[in-house]
Amino acid sequence: MLERLASSSQLCPLPPGVDVVVQGSPAHAFYAVVDGRVVVHRDAEVLAHCEPGEGFGERGLLDNAPRNATVTTEIDTTVLRIEGAVLLESLEHAPMLETALNRSNAGRGVVDIPAGQANLIDDPRWAGA
Repeated sequence: MLERLASSSQLCPLPPGVDVVVQGSPAHAFYAVVDGRVVVHRDAEVLAHCEPGEGFGERGLLDNAPRNATVTTEIDTTVLRIEGAVLLESLEHAPMLETALNRSNAGRGVVDIPAGQANLIDDPRWAGA
């Protein structure tokens, strides 16, 4: 499963101001901040900031629900993108990972993206670019 996760993962270097996920959009991937910083916001309210070692986007995948917030890069940022279907398959084989995933983001507002907006990073077509 680790090999499959690794092969479905991509490092994505992004400039400031890029919406990685957009509120209301379908969830396609999980992200971990490798370098830089992102801001999680819903409407005009800032919910959280994620820095290296923190992840986002799991709720939409785990709940099979639309993204509930937008996550935008604040500075030059590199995120690790893990394809959602592969992550969910991995969780079926190792359910303790879901517990760890839920615990790693405890206390932070639910993070997830808006329908009808361009969403290049969370779009599954982006993975092939």
